[in-house]
Amino acid sequence: MPILELIIKYCTMNKIFTTPRGFPFDEVTMERLQAQYDEPTEALSAIFGGDRILKGVISSGGNYTDGFIVFRGEILPFVGGPIDNIFSIIEEVIDLPYNVGTRAAPIIEDHPGYTIRYAQIGTIGGAETTLTFSRLKRARLLEYSRRGQVFLGTIVPTVREGILIQVTFPDIATSSYQVVSSFRSLTSVFISDFYFQIQNQTSTSFQIFIKTDIELPQLTYQYTLLPNFLSFAL
Repeated sequence: MPILELIIKYCTMNKIFTTPRGFPFDEVTMERLQAQYDEPTEALSAIFGGDRILKGVISSGGNYTDGFIVFRGEILPFVGGPIDNIFSIIEEVIDLPYNVGTRAAPIIEDHPGYTIRYAQIGTIGGAETTLTFSRLKRARLLEYSRRGQVFLGTIVPTVREGILIQVTFPDIATSSYQVVSSFRSLTSVFISDFYFQIQNQTSTSFQIFIKTDIELPQLTYQYTLLPNFLSFAL
């Protein structure tokens, strides 16, 4: 299901009816409430591609402000503090008292009830993981994910089979992107009469399929990867 359809389905169709009679609240309802936000949030985060600053996290007076980031498909609050080149991902588990006995003879035990996940600037003890702050890129309108140049050399005529050329790059955490590209010859020969197609896109590579009737001397290939959705600066 396309991302926008998924968002519309979960954010506009799933509702809880409240009445003067109350509501039969149980764990199934809690699971539905959690799914109401988990899946659309995951879909929304996929729009941005990679780890992004969505809101806040601005350098001010020697500190980063609070905000929100996308980290590996999760949208997390970001707790600011003194500027550092490291940030931490933290998960806190909060215990709640549970009655594991009966109403008549209660037995109260503490068990995990909530988890709270957030990112925080600095190296925090007990963190799930710590990462370099430079990996966080600010989400902006029509931001490109990656651009580069590859030397292809001389392409010989390939009338029937064609050739496949692999282009690799650092992981951008999504395979949902458009490739805007151009070819340029390092010689004075005018390049014409050839066919190419982008295939097999992954988060770290794509392939160029080339078919030509003539020799293409000393080619370089320049490309820019654009997200398939607009990324907005908040």
